Amino acid sequence: MTSRWYRPDTITEVKVRLRMHVFIAQVLGAMERLLPSSCPHSLSLCLYGLAQLRCVPGEAWMDAWMAAATQGMGGANSRDLAGMLWALAKLRWVDQHNVASLLTTLPNTSACHQCGPLRGRFGL
Repeated sequence: MTSRWYRPDTITEVKVRLRMHVFIAQVLGAMERLLPSSCPHSLSLCLYGLAQLRCVPGEAWMDAWMAAATQGMGGANSRDLAGMLWALAKLRWVDQHNVASLLTTLPNTSACHQCGPLRGRFGL
Protein backbone atom coordinates (compact mmCIF):
# COMPACT_ATOMS: atom_id res chain seq x y z
CA MET A 1 0.00 0.00 0.00
CA THR A 2 1.37 3.38 -1.00
CA SER A 3 1.30 6.25 1.43
CA ARG A 4 -0.79 9.23 0.31
CA TRP A 5 2.16 11.58 0.89
CA TYR A 6 4.32 10.03 -1.83
CA ARG A 7 1.74 10.05 -4.62
CA PRO A 8 2.86 12.25 -7.53
CA ASP A 9 -0.25 14.44 -7.42
CA THR A 10 0.39 15.31 -3.77
CA ILE A 11 4.07 16.12 -4.37
CA THR A 12 3.05 18.31 -7.32
CA GLU A 13 0.55 20.07 -5.10
CA VAL A 14 3.24 20.77 -2.52
CA LYS A 15 5.57 22.18 -5.20
CA VAL A 16 2.82 24.44 -6.53
CA ARG A 17 2.01 25.70 -3.03
CA LEU A 18 5.68 26.41 -2.32
CA ARG A 19 5.99 28.36 -5.58
CA MET A 20 2.85 30.29 -4.70
CA HIS A 21 4.24 31.19 -1.26
CA VAL A 22 7.46 32.45 -2.85
CA PHE A 23 5.47 34.45 -5.42
CA ILE A 24 3.21 36.00 -2.77
CA ALA A 25 6.25 36.90 -0.64
CA GLN A 26 7.77 38.69 -3.65
CA VAL A 27 4.51 40.50 -4.39
CA LEU A 28 4.17 41.60 -0.75
CA GLY A 29 7.74 42.93 -0.82
CA ALA A 30 7.04 44.95 -3.97
CA MET A 31 3.74 46.21 -2.56
CA GLU A 32 5.35 47.28 0.70
CA ARG A 33 7.75 49.55 -1.16
CA LEU A 34 4.81 51.23 -2.94
CA LEU A 35 2.54 51.64 0.08
CA PRO A 36 3.71 55.11 1.22
CA SER A 37 2.95 56.64 -2.19
CA SER A 38 -0.36 54.84 -2.75
CA CYS A 39 -3.74 56.55 -2.85
CA PRO A 40 -6.58 55.35 -0.58
CA HIS A 41 -8.26 53.51 -3.45
CA SER A 42 -5.08 51.56 -4.22
CA LEU A 43 -4.55 50.76 -0.55
CA SER A 44 -8.11 49.51 -0.30
CA LEU A 45 -7.80 47.31 -3.41
CA CYS A 46 -4.43 45.99 -2.25
CA LEU A 47 -5.81 44.79 1.06
CA TYR A 48 -9.06 43.58 -0.54
CA GLY A 49 -7.08 41.41 -2.96
CA LEU A 50 -5.05 39.88 -0.17
CA ALA A 51 -8.23 39.12 1.77
CA GLN A 52 -9.78 37.49 -1.29
CA LEU A 53 -6.70 35.28 -1.62
CA ARG A 54 -6.84 34.58 2.13
CA CYS A 55 -3.25 35.75 2.35
CA VAL A 56 -2.56 37.22 5.77
CA PRO A 57 0.59 39.35 5.63
CA GLY A 58 2.95 39.59 8.56
CA GLU A 59 2.71 42.18 11.29
CA ALA A 60 5.44 44.41 9.84
CA TRP A 61 3.68 44.55 6.47
CA MET A 62 0.32 45.30 8.08
CA ASP A 63 1.91 48.04 10.20
CA ALA A 64 3.32 49.60 7.01
CA TRP A 65 -0.10 49.35 5.35
CA MET A 66 -1.83 50.90 8.37
CA ALA A 67 0.67 53.77 8.45
CA ALA A 68 0.12 54.46 4.74
CA ALA A 69 -3.65 54.19 5.12
CA THR A 70 -3.87 56.58 8.05
CA GLN A 71 -1.65 59.12 6.28
CA GLY A 72 -3.55 58.96 3.00
CA MET A 73 -7.16 58.90 4.19
CA GLY A 74 -7.70 62.52 3.16
CA GLY A 75 -8.75 61.42 -0.33
CA ALA A 76 -10.76 58.38 0.78
CA ASN A 77 -14.41 57.95 -0.02
CA SER A 78 -16.95 55.70 1.66
CA ARG A 79 -16.29 52.85 -0.81
CA ASP A 80 -12.56 52.90 -0.04
CA LEU A 81 -13.24 52.91 3.69
CA ALA A 82 -15.75 50.07 3.40
CA GLY A 83 -13.29 48.00 1.37
CA MET A 84 -10.54 48.59 3.90
CA LEU A 85 -12.70 47.69 6.87
CA TRP A 86 -14.08 44.58 5.14
CA ALA A 87 -10.57 43.39 4.26
CA LEU A 88 -9.27 44.09 7.77
CA ALA A 89 -12.15 42.06 9.20
CA LYS A 90 -11.63 39.23 6.71
CA LEU A 91 -7.93 39.10 7.59
CA ARG A 92 -8.89 39.22 11.30
CA TRP A 93 -6.80 42.33 11.76
CA VAL A 94 -9.56 44.47 13.25
CA ASP A 95 -9.33 45.88 16.70
CA GLN A 96 -10.58 49.13 18.14
CA HIS A 97 -7.23 50.83 17.64
CA ASN A 98 -7.08 50.03 13.90
CA VAL A 99 -10.63 51.11 13.18
CA ALA A 100 -10.36 54.24 15.29
CA SER A 101 -7.08 55.25 13.65
CA LEU A 102 -8.66 54.94 10.20
CA LEU A 103 -11.84 56.78 11.13
CA THR A 104 -10.13 59.65 12.92
CA THR A 105 -8.05 60.41 9.84
CA LEU A 106 -11.12 60.93 7.68
CA PRO A 107 -11.54 64.52 6.62
CA ASN A 108 -14.61 66.36 7.90
CA THR A 109 -15.77 66.65 4.31
CA SER A 110 -16.10 62.88 3.85
CA ALA A 111 -19.82 62.37 3.78
CA CYS A 112 -22.52 60.04 2.71
CA HIS A 113 -25.35 61.73 0.83
CA GLN A 114 -27.87 60.16 3.23
CA CYS A 115 -26.00 60.14 6.55
CA GLY A 116 -24.01 63.36 6.57
CA PRO A 117 -20.37 63.63 7.71
CA LEU A 118 -18.83 60.25 8.47
CA ARG A 119 -16.78 61.46 11.43
CA GLY A 120 -19.89 62.79 13.17
CA ARG A 121 -21.68 59.49 12.69
CA PHE A 122 -18.99 57.65 14.65
CA GLY A 123 -18.71 60.21 17.42
CA LEU A 124 -15.20 61.24 16.44
